[in-house]
Amino acid sequence: MEIILEKHKDGTKTIGVTKDDLVHEIGKKLSTQWKELGRNLVIPGDRLDIINHDEYEVEEKAIQVFQHWKRNTGKNSTVKTLFRVLSNFCFGDASEYLREGLPCVISSNYEEVFRDMFLDEDYNIRDDIHDIFKEVFRDMFLDEDYNIRDDIHDIFKLVFGIHGAYGIVNKDKNKNMPFEHLYVTVHEQERIYEEILKERIDKEFGWKASTFIEFRRTSSSSFRFILLGHVRARNSSSNLSQKFSDDNKCCGALTMFCRQNENYYALTCGHVACDTKDLQNDVPKITDVINTRNANDVNMYFYHPHNSKEEIQLSTVPCDTVSKFNSEADIMCIPVGNKDNFQRLGGDNMKNLALNFKEINEELYKTANSNKGLVNVRTSNHVTGFIIERNFSYIDASSTTIFKNAVKVKSSASFLEKGDSGTLVYFKDRKDLWRPFAYGVCKIDDEDDDDGDDDDDCYKYDNNGNCEDFKEYYLCLKLDKALKMLDLKDCEFFIEAENVNHSASSN
Repeated sequence: MEIILEKHKDGTKTIGVTKDDLVHEIGKKLSTQWKELGRNLVIPGDRLDIINHDEYEVEEKAIQVFQHWKRNTGKNSTVKTLFRVLSNFCFGDASEYLREGLPCVISSNYEEVFRDMFLDEDYNIRDDIHDIFKEVFRDMFLDEDYNIRDDIHDIFKLVFGIHGAYGIVNKDKNKNMPFEHLYVTVHEQERIYEEILKERIDKEFGWKASTFIEFRRTSSSSFRFILLGHVRARNSSSNLSQKFSDDNKCCGALTMFCRQNENYYALTCGHVACDTKDLQNDVPKITDVINTRNANDVNMYFYHPHNSKEEIQLSTVPCDTVSKFNSEADIMCIPVGNKDNFQRLGGDNMKNLALNFKEINEELYKTANSNKGLVNVRTSNHVTGFIIERNFSYIDASSTTIFKNAVKVKSSASFLEKGDSGTLVYFKDRKDLWRPFAYGVCKIDDEDDDDGDDDDDCYKYDNNGNCEDFKEYYLCLKLDKALKMLDLKDCEFFIEAENVNHSASSN
């Protein structure tokens, strides 16, 4: 086995990996595992795709993986580091080959190997490693809109012991995992050791995915998701209401109007016309009611414009509403009519709303990553808060997915009050511009403070002026998901011009 000593520009020397001997031999042993090897060597997915396209023989693919790793890790591509990767990620034959052939080189000092591979001279993770980890995480876990992929959600449902909340953790939130990763909730009563869970996760994923997963243990009861569209009194200045009787109205906030071809529609949450108080306990009930309503909606819907004492009926009866209610959408589309009908609702006072969701999703992702995961948000009524999770998901004890890729908001004020379900939600981008991207749905009740933040607490004051720690959590759903399900993503959109001087609440 031939090993050469490489001398670097800074005068340091490391034991290198040669192409003709060591790389070829290990390439043979790992030929069919070349892609898994590439992922565990933190090689970007697009580079693996190029290798797969350019090389026909699997042995050569494995060799090219090693070559790319060596070129891009420079003086850190030592045999020690290589052995650490091969043994840690269960490439047994290859690691044994190194151990037997290089007993004087291989060390069991994993801490030293990690330092050589990932840390700079100040013992911080190197910038290039941060970039590689971020790219690998994005390629392996996220879709093109920066949501957790559907197959990842499916795997978490299969792994015993994982239920409750899960989502994405920013690189600055966990000192032990200083790179973007996932967290999952494991309840104490399951009594499952993390190593067992890691083995199950890695088996389901087919690679060492547990490297990117943080386990959070909790003994608290299940979350309660309180819908805010089923009320008697309207609290928002713009709302949609179902008129059950003269003294009983079910209300939700208007999300926006839209136009497809020559037809106009109003949008709000799908649950606002359902008689339910608690989302988690009544998911089947809401689904049944909405499915029945889609077949034959006999409700009457009304719109209350700004600065008006009059309610205006939105549509005729029966109304051909279409609602979508699942883990990623809670939306109702109410036909308004033609342009004349829209003008009657105040169309002349509306302003166009530009929605480029590809750009919006990318900007939200970049804004969060540039600000330790936190993003300022506000509602249509200018009540403010901030995002603490862009992809909050929740599986209940019966393995039912209640939410998937929702937006979790933390606020000291009443970010969503009764009747606010459906209200349009904006985030502040890196240029301090407010971008619409979601709509409010519900409040989370009886939750422990498990978001891992020590510096973002919200406060209120009691009657004596004493400061009290105070946090409220809300969930919003992403607008692009809802519009896609309604086949309205490419419409023209309208909202009321903000001609009312709203007072903004601060965190």
